[in-house]
Amino acid sequence: HDAAFEAAAGAIAEAQPKAIIRLGWEMNLDSTAWFARGREADYIAAYRRVVGIFRRHSNEFRFDWCPGWGPQELPADLAYPGDDVVDYIGLDVYDFRYEGSPEERWEKFYLKGPFGLEWHRDFAAAHGKPMSYPEWGVGNFGDNPYFIQQMHRWFVQNQDNIAYAAYFNVDGLWPTQIDNDRFPKSRDLFRKLFSR
Repeated sequence: HDAAFEAAAGAIAEAQPKAIIRLGWEMNLDSTAWFARGREADYIAAYRRVVGIFRRHSNEFRFDWCPGWGPQELPADLAYPGDDVVDYIGLDVYDFRYEGSPEERWEKFYLKGPFGLEWHRDFAAAHGKPMSYPEWGVGNFGDNPYFIQQMHRWFVQNQDNIAYAAYFNVDGLWPTQIDNDRFPKSRDLFRKLFSR
């Protein structure tokens, strides 16, 4: 697929030569075409190869390595491609767990769970990289302002080590859109906490 990556890199470099490129995201989920379990070395080699292609088009590109939160179907760190090809260590985090109250789910699944927020913070620090949150949001559990509040609190507590965060405002397979009427309590709190 080198030709496709060359074309993409050239087009992006022309339009946004300082773009953040998120390659092979959520490689620890078996729903991705680039799921890395059992092929970790192939994933790492491919990631490194594509970074090389992109760097030929702009040495100002930055690269975000971003697993999905939690243990998923592969321990994410087994597919880490190396500090020389990663600028940001990302994590996609959604309120998709059903067990327990919002408070219990936050503590068990998102904050302290395997490959959760605390792991992300510690892993990024160990590699000397800023954190990012390319996708986060409420979702299948429903309207959960507690999740919004806790994510905001996490961002504030770790703001010196976070490069960026983006709420995934999409009404698709995962219903996370927050600016419609699906999650009104979450929407109202989001606007209050994140508005300037």
